[in-house]
Amino acid sequence: MDTNFRLPMNSYQAIDLLVNQHDFFLTFLSKKIIELRGNLNNIIASVEVNSESVVVEIGENSNVTISLRKDNRSDYVMSYPGKTLVFLINKEFQVVIYKYDAVLEKYVVRDAVVVKKNKPILIDGECEAYHVISVEDTLIGNVNFPLPSGEVNVFNKVSGKVKFWFLSDNGAARFLFVLQALNSIGDENLTRVAKETIYHYHPAVQWESFKIIKSLPNQSVDKYKEILLSFKNKKIIELLSSLRYE
Repeated sequence: MDTNFRLPMNSYQAIDLLVNQHDFFLTFLSKKIIELRGNLNNIIASVEVNSESVVVEIGENSNVTISLRKDNRSDYVMSYPGKTLVFLINKEFQVVIYKYDAVLEKYVVRDAVVVKKNKPILIDGECEAYHVISVEDTLIGNVNFPLPSGEVNVFNKVSGKVKFWFLSDNGAARFLFVLQALNSIGDENLTRVAKETIYHYHPAVQWESFKIIKSLPNQSVDKYKEILLSFKNKKIIELLSSLRYE
């Protein structure tokens, strides 16, 4: 094996690798796992100990994780920002793919597909998510190209409705907490703060600020709608297009 092997720089390179050099890539991962765990035969137990997921390799633009799925009891699915290649390691498995519908404001089932050798599945976290239909002791491979400024959507599998945004950005999380706290106690400074935080760099804070302004009496939202549109964020634009203004 080429000791100078590097992880793919983008999803196109990853697809080419998993389609045309699947066995080579698994051999590379096996050696990495042995380095990490010392015993390839204990990989399933190792993954279980590590909250059902372990990071095998981290590259410049991507990382590789291996997950173990034994059941599918959760009512919720998460969509992760960036792109993910889901690939086979030890046996074929089926995934359900969801796509976000901006008009309906929810995730809808797009397809159910089988992940096979040389046939990875590409998930675009900006508008898609997936969950694995369980098979005992199935190892799920992921090549991830994360989007640092994005957020994780958590939605109900049955209704498709987004429950909340899970932020990895601590600065944005602090602003959201302040807005929600002021709103919950009816603080007199809420309007002023929301009109300032709508200029925040993170779309979750922008959207929360806009919702607060829109909900308050005697507030014209047209100006703030234009502010949001000026940021040219795809998700914000979709959310705005689905709103009905009084």
